[in-house]
Amino acid sequence: MKLKISAIVVLIGLSLSALGLGRLLNREETNSFVPDGKLYSMPEMKKKPRKFWTCTGVVSIDNRNSINETETMQGLQYHLLCQSLAGLTNRMVEEGKSDVAVWLYDHGGKASYKVSKQALEDMGICEQGVQNGLELACSDYESVDGLRLQLKDFFDGYVLTDVKNNPESGIVASVASHVYNSIIVDVRDKEYFEKAGYSMKYDATHKTTLDAWHEFKDKCSNEALVIMPVQTGELREFAIKNNLFVLNLNKKQGDPRSGQNVDLLEEVLAWLQPNVPVYGWEQGVSENQFVARISKSGHPMIPCDWSYNHSLTLCAPLSCRIVGRNGYGCKIGSV
Repeated sequence: MKLKISAIVVLIGLSLSALGLGRLLNREETNSFVPDGKLYSMPEMKKKPRKFWTCTGVVSIDNRNSINETETMQGLQYHLLCQSLAGLTNRMVEEGKSDVAVWLYDHGGKASYKVSKQALEDMGICEQGVQNGLELACSDYESVDGLRLQLKDFFDGYVLTDVKNNPESGIVASVASHVYNSIIVDVRDKEYFEKAGYSMKYDATHKTTLDAWHEFKDKCSNEALVIMPVQTGELREFAIKNNLFVLNLNKKQGDPRSGQNVDLLEEVLAWLQPNVPVYGWEQGVSENQFVARISKSGHPMIPCDWSYNHSLTLCAPLSCRIVGRNGYGCKIGSV
């Protein structure tokens, strides 16, 4: 009897060892197809700006995602404007067309942002000045030492949203912004920007996320995906700078009963390159509604929905990056 029990134990041990070895081999085989530095990292901003504007009025502002504000520098309307302005400007730097970037100022005084901003200065990237989004989008600035500081000439126009009456228009505009090289402007502020000389390049007021997929799929990078709820502006700078598709699961914020883009999510996940990450998070749904689908499709889910300034943070070397979901941003420091 003892001999039989020992034999069974040995067989179980060998089976478990083989299973563990198989998993290890499968993981190593998978990793061998992924270039070094791309398995669990965010895309590096390879071009370093010489200076950056600091844009105020967004990070740690309580009403940054409110759709009921009436002032031009308040609410989601202003948030999307600043995120698009930063994303397009930082993309110009990456493309070698500008040496001036945009950083979103943290009004909460968080330590992670202080460390990140100091890291930029340690790399020789200096702050040019502090301005709000309206000033950066519309004001004239003289060049300094041959450095072009004016941003408004970089943009071709604006993409129009109506976030109060069509929540998905903000999602659509987040994609159309990088397609049309245009800042995001809501119907609330349309007159202000037209007086400043801007013209509409794309009308997203009645568009859906599915419309954006049909229209812009071929103009988006399939090296990553951003999933964020409607009625948020977070991660749009990152998506716009990297030409990514942006998708919401719930068609109305936190309300699955109002419809979901589940079939579209499946289609987009199949379109992505193998093993590329999905950034962000969805609110008001269980994780098996989206995280399980993402994992089953072979993509890592990176929860970073409440974070900002990814492009400039990713000027730092790979070994000096920390991404924190609950820290309102990425922290640069020793790992």
